[in-house]
Order: sequence, then C-alpha cells, then structure tokens
Amino acid sequence: MDGQLRKRVAAEISGVGRVECPMCGEWWVAGVDRRLNAQYCSRRCVTRAWRARNEAFGERSQ
Repeated sequence: MDGQLRKRVAAEISGVGRVECPMCGEWWVAGVDRRLNAQYCSRRCVTRAWRARNEAFGERSQ
C-alpha cells in the first residue's frame, strides 16, 4: 500500500482528517485529496465563496 492510500484508509476508519466544504457540502480527506489547510473542495467553490463575500460587501456599502 502506498502512503496516500494508507492515509485515506486511516482517515476513513477514524473519521479524523475528513473535511466538509462549506459551499457544496462535499467531503474530502485533508492532506490526501487537498492540502491540510484547504477550506474548499475545488476552485469552483473558492470562486463561489469569494463572489458571495464580495456581493454581500457591495450591498452593505451602498
């Protein structure tokens, strides 16, 4: 078994390292599927979150 697969199996069994994307709700294993400090599952969700923050900011400032 390679290192990545070992980490994935350990995370699936223990539940530690599983992270949920705040935009779409997809689950992934931190440090295997994405970097350890990733907050979103994809660039698409990063962009959605950025647009949501900026849209909310624009409405408040007017």
